[in-house]
Amino acid sequence: MKLCQDCNTEKPFSDFYFSKGRPYSPCKICRKIRDKDYYELNKEKVIARVQEWSKTNKDPEYYKKHYFKNPDCYKRASAKYTSKPHVKAKRAAKQKQREFFKRASFPLYKNWIAEIEMVYLQAKDCELVTGEKYHVDHIIPLCGKNVCGLHVPWNLQVLPSDLNLKKGNRYE
Repeated sequence: MKLCQDCNTEKPFSDFYFSKGRPYSPCKICRKIRDKDYYELNKEKVIARVQEWSKTNKDPEYYKKHYFKNPDCYKRASAKYTSKPHVKAKRAAKQKQREFFKRASFPLYKNWIAEIEMVYLQAKDCELVTGEKYHVDHIIPLCGKNVCGLHVPWNLQVLPSDLNLKKGNRYE
């Protein structure tokens, strides 16, 4: 237990930020209130300091290098974010919408279904041979901004995952 000298209450150590070598540190709640008050009083100064820092320290290549050096860090952060209920709900709604459009644009002929399955098998074979991840891409997106395609064999192509993700939901 530790005493917060701002609110004069004794709280567990988990309610305090770690402060190495400082005899006094307010609890997290008091610290947030103090920081918010400081920001309100010195808004222009804080914004100017942040802008100055970002001008001198902003290097887009740094973030790219950092990502490739520490992919696990970014994966953990992404997993933490996507585990939140509101994000899960958004993702589920988007997936349902995509399934609806896919079902609505699905072929009626059974021989097309067999051909579509062959394209997906081809993607799996490419993954086994190269060791890279492959996606089955719709050449004309099922629900694009300007055009909508069908889920038919001649609208499918096998692409490496990085190219497919770069292409996104566009017709190129």
